[in-house]
Formats: sequence, C-alpha cells, structure tokens
Amino acid sequence: MADLKNVAMGPIRAGRVKSIFVRVGQVVHKGDILFNMDEQELEAQRTRIRKEIDLAKAKANAEWDIQESDLLRNELARIKPLQQLKR
Repeated sequence: MADLKNVAMGPIRAGRVKSIFVRVGQVVHKGDILFNMDEQELEAQRTRIRKEIDLAKAKANAEWDIQESDLLRNELARIKPLQQLKR
C-alpha cells in the first residue's frame, strides 16, 4: 500500500466553492474530483468582457468608417476640379 500523506489543497483561481465531494481524512487518488467551483462570478466576468470587446469592435469600426469617408471626401475634392477642366 502506498504511503499516506496529508496535504493542504485549494483552487487555482479565486472564487467560491460550490460543492465538496470528499471528507476530511478521506483517501483520494490522483484524478479524483474533490470539489467544484461556483461559476456564476466567472460567467458574469465573461459576459462583461464580451461586452467590452463588442464595444471596442464597434468603436474601431466607427473610426474605420470615419477615416474611409475622409479619404473618399479628399479624393472627391481632388477629382472634382479635374472633371470641371474637362468640360
């Protein structure tokens, strides 16, 4: 039989533990699921980040549209006098 060890454990990320599947002193094996985390806070953070990304994309698209319209306006201003010379 393998040597038994007592070890301290904790989650990798901060948050609330939703369920615990083992008892103090229970023998566990590699790969056993000991607990699961409440994902409500993580889901709220994911939703917030997705909204921030969507807003950043919208701002970038709006800036692109402004720059494109400025380029077209400048091109039109350059071409217009040339068209008048042809008349």
